Amino acid sequence: KMTYYYNDEHMSNSYLHLIQKVRKEFKENENKIKAHKDLPSVLDIKYYAFSEHTRMNETAGEVLDFKNVLEADITKAYYQAARNLGFISENFYQMCLNLPKEQRLKLLGSIAVKKFINTYEHGKHKNQEIKSDELMRKAWFIICDHVAICMSEIQEKMGKDFLFYWVDGCYFYNKPKNKKIIESVGKKYAFAFKFIKIDSMRSINKRTHIELELEKDGEKKLFYPPRKRIIKYFVMMKMMLL
Repeated sequence: KMTYYYNDEHMSNSYLHLIQKVRKEFKENENKIKAHKDLPSVLDIKYYAFSEHTRMNETAGEVLDFKNVLEADITKAYYQAARNLGFISENFYQMCLNLPKEQRLKLLGSIAVKKFINTYEHGKHKNQEIKSDELMRKAWFIICDHVAICMSEIQEKMGKDFLFYWVDGCYFYNKPKNKKIIESVGKKYAFAFKFIKIDSMRSINKRTHIELELEKDGEKKLFYPPRKRIIKYFVMMKMMLL
């Protein structure tokens, strides 16, 4: 019997060893994971939130410019969360900080991966089995939710000065009181933040969607706030065509 592993990208033996190591870390702290009785649903985790300010341009082609915007990013967000929750050790946390960013992110996310096992007989596909480790997946979603709860609290405390957050990055008007809010909430959740000045931020109505364009250090980044009115419009049009 032969077992074959497939992945979108090449995985070295050293990386496969790290995957085994990260799973061992979580297994050794199984009791701390199980202590979280309420498992957050994937749909309940707020990975992002946008204020109404970012999508008030109602007319196609209308542009809104936002001045004096600051970004606050949680440093090594998911690894800090895993360490703070007691899911990984300090030694493992420090070791992972030395990994390339892309590899570091994939490594932690690997605990929640589902495996698709295909069985073949005489060259013909017989069946497919999906396997996952529910304890690992629970740990992953607890980590995601922990970061999201922190960001949601920042959103609530900032009020009208809050613009949006996306995963572990928050954007808001650059005022001393808002920096203090970030530092206070960060201290509460044991998260370290870094501040980055945004050179320009604008919201563009593209008729079918809102496009939020940010520029910092000469690089542009796009975000897409949800638009309830557009969604409602397309649902109504679909119903009319049925």
